[in-house]
Amino acid sequence: MLTEALALWRGPALADFADEEFARPAIVRWQEQRLTAYEDRAQASLLLAEAGTVADELAPWVAVHPFRELLRALHLRALDAVGRRREALDSYRELRKRMVDELGIEPGPEVVAAHQAILEQAPVRVRTNLPASVSALVGRDDARDTVRRLLETSRLVTLTGPGGVGKTALALETARQLEFPDGCWWVEWAAVERDAPEAVLVDVVLAALDIRSGSLDDVLRSRLLVLDNCEHVIESAAHLIARLLAVAPDVRVLATSREPLGIAGERVWAVPPLPESSAMELFVARATAAAPEFSLNADDEPTLAAICQRLEALRWRWSWPPLGCGPWGSPSWPPGWIRFSPWPTENGTCRRGSGRFGR
Repeated sequence: MLTEALALWRGPALADFADEEFARPAIVRWQEQRLTAYEDRAQASLLLAEAGTVADELAPWVAVHPFRELLRALHLRALDAVGRRREALDSYRELRKRMVDELGIEPGPEVVAAHQAILEQAPVRVRTNLPASVSALVGRDDARDTVRRLLETSRLVTLTGPGGVGKTALALETARQLEFPDGCWWVEWAAVERDAPEAVLVDVVLAALDIRSGSLDDVLRSRLLVLDNCEHVIESAAHLIARLLAVAPDVRVLATSREPLGIAGERVWAVPPLPESSAMELFVARATAAAPEFSLNADDEPTLAAICQRLEALRWRWSWPPLGCGPWGSPSWPPGWIRFSPWPTENGTCRRGSGRFGR
């Protein structure tokens, strides 16, 4: 009945006479009745587990009547019921600040009770699937800060560079430092077949976001998407990203690819090789992890510098052998010699033996 009654309302009450003295009491009375009907219907909808409808329906009324406390309390409860607890808490904080600053009073019992009910639940945690860091990102502090600044002004940032330069590591470390209302999410496209159609990429995104039903366009909200390894599906990825940015204005994308996506609004940043000092630091860290007895002495430093320089600091981030490969024959080596090639063979094992490091 309330829904049918509200459907009969057409525009503002007595809009043609809004400035006339005789009409003002009726306008106020009817507007109050209309808002009361919305509040009554919202309470009924919450009891019927229709919180999603309530949250969207009450939002514009809360904006117009920010100090109407029952309306605000119902909106807080609806936001919390649909998993938008951060928005609910932000709404309460905004209301309390305005009431204290503009009215000199605290929120009333209805709003306080709704806020307290939210706080008594589990702590607010933005969901994410970003993998936890297992080691420090060496030599990339400045790069991480640069990428973070780019994301502040651009909705699409693409990290480019050859394989092994550290695009994925940099993207993930940057994402771990950021906060978005609906979280930061990593989507890995490396296992997708080359030149896969856009529908396949959409399925991978939905799986990464743990979304089992609904359209991707409708559930993105305010997220950071880290879309990794776009180069082998470049056309489908570019088309999908362009569409998502168009339909979801609060979404930002941090992509990694060996080549730019080539779409409007893209900010391309080429990931540089590690500086020599950082490459040497990373080499020592990986060597120590693989062989705890490893140590670097002063005589070894020129050789290590030459190794890192010749490899352009690209392979060490990703190609260091796994711990099961075993130690070097000695914690240090004769200048100009290395005991095994430091990258895996095709079957994942490490090549062993000695070889002269050519000058």
